[in-house]
Amino acid sequence: MRRVCQAHRQLNVEYTTFVITNTSDVVETGLIRENASSNDLHIITPTYIGHPYLLTWSHRDVFREHISKGSSHTHFLYLEDDLLFTKQNLDYWLCAREITSSTPFIPGFLRRETNIRGESVSTDVTEPQALASTPLFKAGDLIFASLRQSYQGMYLLDKQLALEFLFSDASSPDTGIWGIREKAAQGLTYWNVPAGAHSRIIVGLSQEMQIHPHSQIHHLPNNYADNPNSPFGKIPVDSIFY
Repeated sequence: MRRVCQAHRQLNVEYTTFVITNTSDVVETGLIRENASSNDLHIITPTYIGHPYLLTWSHRDVFREHISKGSSHTHFLYLEDDLLFTKQNLDYWLCAREITSSTPFIPGFLRRETNIRGESVSTDVTEPQALASTPLFKAGDLIFASLRQSYQGMYLLDKQLALEFLFSDASSPDTGIWGIREKAAQGLTYWNVPAGAHSRIIVGLSQEMQIHPHSQIHHLPNNYADNPNSPFGKIPVDSIFY
């Protein structure tokens, strides 16, 4: 958490941090405060969720409340607690969002890990896809790809997208194709998907038609990359397309 929150302090924006946790222990919440290092930190321990799997869903109520009260927040970022979101990631998203705002597409990211050999591998893409048959979105010199496997472990929305998501059936547990825990990070991924695309999420590419470094977010534990029993974290980022 410390490394994640330190990266947030380097975004050069004003922000509020909400940590959703299942603990109310004073010692444990004290450790959260110590490691979060946020000037505006709120620790929330839900008591109404009914099932542990729904803990990660509680952030949506926080987002809804702030929008409903006319909050001045302009963007809403949900992250699993082990994802390193950097200023380069934010700058990429803001630039890409400006380009795609008149389209149904939403800029997205690829989770990546570093294996024991120092290779950058995709956390969630388990099968390479043919570039020739990959749906692409082009705007000027920028190119984005629609990945078949689009799990990110996070989502970032501006207020327009947040209103679409939080106050519609898009935020219902019945929407989408993932499991209940994974759906907490789904956002608008599978809501109103454009024809021919795998989802609404598109990931920025480099001029070499590889996943752009700024559209990659580091899954810090690297726990899939070196687990021989997991299909995840095995494909090098530069081998996602063939």
